Amino acid sequence: MSTDPFDIKLSAKYRQILAELSKELGASPSDILEDALESYQGKASNADSQPELSLFDAATKIGAIGISTGEPSDLSTNKEYFDGFGTDS
Repeated sequence: MSTDPFDIKLSAKYRQILAELSKELGASPSDILEDALESYQGKASNADSQPELSLFDAATKIGAIGISTGEPSDLSTNKEYFDGFGTDS
């Protein structure tokens, strides 16, 4: 196996694909390979960045989900908490 990164060997299948793309796009095979490598590098660097949080995780992180304080522990046990619920104020 060669250690020279410029000594690239492609299977017949990928040589055919590269030739077709080159003809379709009007670009050189080198340009197509460079674009593919840039795209791959971008995806790899995004994978290394901080993973996206789910809505639940983000809401939990800022305290929008979790135990609230100063509220009744169970609204269903005291019907007075529902007085006026669903009516216009």
